[in-house]
Amino acid sequence: SSDNSRRALQEASFYLATQKMEERQLDAAVKYYNKSIAQDIDPQLTARAYFWAGECYIRMGMYDDARRMYESFNSHPASRNTPEWTSIDYQMGYLYSESRDYSLALQHFNSYLKKSQLSRDEKADVQMRIGDCLFALGRYKEALSTYTAAQQGSSTPQDYIAYQRTLCMGIMGDYSSQVKSLNAF
Repeated sequence: SSDNSRRALQEASFYLATQKMEERQLDAAVKYYNKSIAQDIDPQLTARAYFWAGECYIRMGMYDDARRMYESFNSHPASRNTPEWTSIDYQMGYLYSESRDYSLALQHFNSYLKKSQLSRDEKADVQMRIGDCLFALGRYKEALSTYTAAQQGSSTPQDYIAYQRTLCMGIMGDYSSQVKSLNAF
């Protein structure tokens, strides 16, 4: 039947797109994700194609296209039943951070932190990104405490976090703590 042909085309396009993405052929991957979306027989596969096309667009620096794809994923009824659903807030946070909309990035990273079951390293990573957003927004005291939380007991980039903490201390005029922190390197 025609639906069986469209289902096969949707699946083949999705998996070919995934292969192209792994090969870093992002333009080709987007083309095949869009072919998969156009068939729209399997709602979960359609939703997943939106998500991964968004990821491709982020990697290409095409943030408006990425946002459009992520919004399509977010509003798709089947998206909540996909493996990608748990990471959409992180992806949106990353997208807004990359496009320098730190207030929206902060909202999404905080939402991700609240609703996801995270490993210690994942939690520290998102705390580091929250700290970066707070820092970019000039909220240095909050950034410092967030960086401190990220630094405790994780394998996130310790040098980066320590450096960001010392920047916050210096900006806030806490030079003695800044010197102590720098001497700890």
